[in-house]
Amino acid sequence: FYIYSPVPLDGGMMQEAEVAGFEYPKDIETWTQARWEKFAQHMSSDLPWMNDRIRRKIGNFQMLVLRKQESFHECCRALFTARLLVSRE
Repeated sequence: FYIYSPVPLDGGMMQEAEVAGFEYPKDIETWTQARWEKFAQHMSSDLPWMNDRIRRKIGNFQMLVLRKQESFHECCRALFTARLLVSRE
């Protein structure tokens, strides 16, 4: 699940991001900070257009998706184990 990160191309979304207060770092030292590392990986919610309500909704959605994936994998593991046991008999 990736959070939108503006790319430095002219266009509506980049201009909207700049109007909201977004600005790319000006030096390499700033780019190496943890905040910008998360940004580069599309994992940062520290963006001017994100408020606490949106961050909470995204976090809740990510947790729900992760739980569903875990349930699915547990189910697959159980089915595989059952088939393996049946094939050994």
